[in-house]
Amino acid sequence: MGRRKQILDAATRLFTRHGYEQISIQDINQACGIARGTFYLYFDNKDDLLNRILSRTITDVLDEIARQMDPSAVMPDPESEIAFIAETAFSYFKDKTELLKLIARSREFHVPVLENEGLLRFFTTRYSPYLRSCGWANTEIEPYITMKFLSIYTLVAFVVIKHPEKTDQYLKLLKMAPIS
Repeated sequence: MGRRKQILDAATRLFTRHGYEQISIQDINQACGIARGTFYLYFDNKDDLLNRILSRTITDVLDEIARQMDPSAVMPDPESEIAFIAETAFSYFKDKTELLKLIARSREFHVPVLENEGLLRFFTTRYSPYLRSCGWANTEIEPYITMKFLSIYTLVAFVVIKHPEKTDQYLKLLKMAPIS
């Protein structure tokens, strides 16, 4: 395992178990068995580390969603896929409630679909023909996709953190009335 991944994994475990504020860089170094300066070869500070954890987590979810989608689908309707995307996110975070809480409470929230040009290109390419056929302008498509992912994130975070026992009910409603 690479040193960067080792630090990310150890910090993720510590932050989700004890809270971001309660963990020091020294705690992370100790968990990894590394010298004090080694941390700074990979990360600027604890906030940089947290942002990398958040980005990695959300990117992992989006990568999983993209892997499960049929790339050859002709003009897929984004509304018909919203429930699938939410279901995949619910599934990913089902046993990772503390990680989702860490993301939800972070001071700086990134939208990795916008930071990862490959993912943004995938979803934009996938939905552009359909959205254009519905009368959307090219300049409206990227903000639309961003809005959808933020809506899904908010819904998943709320349900997984506050009402995990109601996941199936929310998914059923989502399939009946997609996020608009």
